[in-house]
Amino acid sequence: MRFNSDSIWKSLFLRIKKMKMKKLIIMFISVISIYSVSAQKYTDQYIKDASVVAEIWLSNINDNQYDNAFQMLSNEVKTRYKKEAWINLINELMLEFGELESRKTTEKKFQSEVEGMEDGFYVFIDYTSRYTNTIDHNEHILLKQNDKTKWEIVDYNYEFKNNSLILDGFFLTNTEHQYRNQTIEIILQLPIGSVLYADENSYSYHRNTSRY
Repeated sequence: MRFNSDSIWKSLFLRIKKMKMKKLIIMFISVISIYSVSAQKYTDQYIKDASVVAEIWLSNINDNQYDNAFQMLSNEVKTRYKKEAWINLINELMLEFGELESRKTTEKKFQSEVEGMEDGFYVFIDYTSRYTNTIDHNEHILLKQNDKTKWEIVDYNYEFKNNSLILDGFFLTNTEHQYRNQTIEIILQLPIGSVLYADENSYSYHRNTSRY
């Protein structure tokens, strides 16, 4: 078999081209891997830092340090609640829960987008907790990093099982909607023959008149 000079150069060019393409692919994969590792590193650090803040905040509300807990709330939450009103709400909530016996983290995750809120750095943390007055108690905290890279409490939710229904006093909405006098309607369906006893602290959710 004979090779002329043109065929030799073409063959050599194809080999070089294939080698360069292979190197480019390897470099591309390497860049992606480095970026993924770096992104995961930052995400893990965000979750770690936010978890510390969440633990401190929970300790404050369990130890009746409500003033300190209020200061750790985001500015959006502080604009929706007067300090005294918020402290009264959280105090009544802790009295309803009873004493904290234990708490265990079940899930932590980082997100840059949360429905109904502006984009940013958010961390969700879920807990299973044991209080003296509740059963199957779960707590959920949402934190956001502010412009000064400080983590703040944006939302706190919970659910548990017993013979009481506790209405959540914290409802999130986009900041651009917060001054439009929105209302939330709660429909409670009970079996026939059931009796509902409303605590005094639930007056803000219903009207205790003969009409209801």
